[in-house]
Amino acid sequence: MRKPSAVLGSVVFLFVAPGVVAGWIPYALSGWQVGPPVLGLGYTRLLGGILIAAGLACLLESFARTVPA
Repeated sequence: MRKPSAVLGSVVFLFVAPGVVAGWIPYALSGWQVGPPVLGLGYTRLLGGILIAAGLACLLESFARTVPA
């Protein structure tokens, strides 16, 4: 397989798969309505944001490793 087509396939899959799981499905379930913080603790939202950022970094790094050299 040629490298440009492999890169394009990886980029398309990067947006389609996580986009559905982390974007469309939560929107379909909640309509992006923000509720009160868990247990009334505001810092849980900050913790959630940190976990999302860490997960995104791992996701991007793993997709970068799948592109052939």
